[in-house]
Amino acid sequence: MTPSKDPEPRLDAEAILRRVRLLRPDRSASAPSVGYRLGEVIRFGGSLPSSVRLISNASHPEESHQWLLAPHAYLQVRLDAAGFDPLLIRINGAPFLPPWRRSQEVALSVNGMPAAQWWISRDDDYFGVVSTSALAGRRTLDLDFYFPNATSPAKAGVSEDQRILGLALRELSLHPYAR
Repeated sequence: MTPSKDPEPRLDAEAILRRVRLLRPDRSASAPSVGYRLGEVIRFGGSLPSSVRLISNASHPEESHQWLLAPHAYLQVRLDAAGFDPLLIRINGAPFLPPWRRSQEVALSVNGMPAAQWWISRDDDYFGVVSTSALAGRRTLDLDFYFPNATSPAKAGVSEDQRILGLALRELSLHPYAR
């Protein structure tokens, strides 16, 4: 049996943010206590630094990555200082792509503001911009990843894995944004 071709939905950033706000978990838990320094590379797939908390919809670490699961995954990064100008966010990761799909849509918001929207088709680096208004003197960044067209390996017929895989996140880093 060959899987039917899923239509690839196209959602604008505002529609994605409305959905993310509905799915967002309780954020009343305290943020990480030790601050992240700009330029540090956070590597997923092992133990995370204390400046990072995976809050919802993340798999257990695998050897080189950690799956962010659909439809929405949320993590926090605590900065060592507040008051930055815009930041460049870099992620390195790979999508799970069933045989009938060429790319995985990933939308990212930071502190409720759109930061990036990607169509990820291979293991690579992807970049977005965290606006000054999203930072607004905050030391905690709430990163919301949304995967509107993700599917499971079981549904794709490639394994028995029932998880709806969004992104195999390998690395994340933040840098001053030079225009």
